[in-house]
Amino acid sequence: MDELIKLQEQVSHLEKLAYYDDLTSLPNRRMLKKVFTNRFILRIGEQVKGGYLAILDIDNFKKYNDKLGHIAGDKLLVEFSKNLNKFLELNYTSVELYRLSGDEFILLINNITEHDEISLLFDRILINCQEDITFESRYEVINLTLSIGAINIKEHNDMKFEAILELADKQLYIIKKKSKNGYSFRNSYGDEYRNKKRLIKK
Repeated sequence: MDELIKLQEQVSHLEKLAYYDDLTSLPNRRMLKKVFTNRFILRIGEQVKGGYLAILDIDNFKKYNDKLGHIAGDKLLVEFSKNLNKFLELNYTSVELYRLSGDEFILLINNITEHDEISLLFDRILINCQEDITFESRYEVINLTLSIGAINIKEHNDMKFEAILELADKQLYIIKKKSKNGYSFRNSYGDEYRNKKRLIKK
């Protein structure tokens, strides 16, 4: 029995290493691909009516990381992911957060397909980030902003995971090039672009 328990613990540890990010403890790209493929391509498990895949990128992260150092940069990523995950758990249980790499994260948005609902979700995320993410250091207080690029999964359900991810990345590029601190997404309404003015935490 002890050997069986030990084996189960080893398997659990290996799965955690394979499917979860070491720094933030969020599920990683490998887990995202597995979940996405099962849910939207193979249709295994609970059926969803559609959704979006969105890439989140912290604006000017490289500047913060270079100025504050890598340890502080890692702390910033951890605090950001904790706060965003908490916000989603309290308000949007159908939205899952993954870490892609570096300062890029993924939202897998299930069963939210309407234009206005997606806009509201992204608006709330941008505002929550600016209000709640404050990183204090001996240099300055940082109020983060985000750029978000997203793609409607259902309208591209003939594509594999990598192709959907590439389309979302193109939408992210649009908002990063225009102004940052906003979002861009494509659905049946065409390209949608919004930009939020910076909110200063008081």
